[in-house]
Amino acid sequence: DTAPRAAACSSAVVAYFAMGWFTQALDLELWIAGAIAAAGLLITYAILPRPKTSVAPGALPWWDIPARMVCVFALVAGIMTGADVLGPQRSGILASYPVILTVIGAFTHHQWGRDAVLRVLRGITLSLLGFVAFFLVVGYGLPVVGLVAAFGVAALAALTVSALLLAFN
Repeated sequence: DTAPRAAACSSAVVAYFAMGWFTQALDLELWIAGAIAAAGLLITYAILPRPKTSVAPGALPWWDIPARMVCVFALVAGIMTGADVLGPQRSGILASYPVILTVIGAFTHHQWGRDAVLRVLRGITLSLLGFVAFFLVVGYGLPVVGLVAAFGVAALAALTVSALLLAFN
């Protein structure tokens, strides 16, 4: 049971870094990159299997939160340690590694199974549309209105996208 999970996680890590390496050389307009990101998220949501059962998560064991904290710390420490060696471009790819999703996905799958982790993945896939909106607004707003205003409007844009997703879900 552990071997397929390890293989899936290893494959995902390789795919993540391969895409990071491939996309770092692309010179795209911001709106094109945003459109590709949004389309990729919507396609991912569409092809992710729907959960077959309803899952009611049970109580967490006493060790769960401390174990998750240790896992996140280990991943973040590894990323920070490698940053100086890798340089700014590669460490930027490494810094955006989905640490929290890796830990939450692994623990959710282990404790509650396939359908529970599918719910997490489908929810996160849609919620990342707010992430895309945030960075589009920052990218276009920063040179025009400055740091504070761009981040404020971007946060509102991300919250609006999230609210719309909740309203239509």
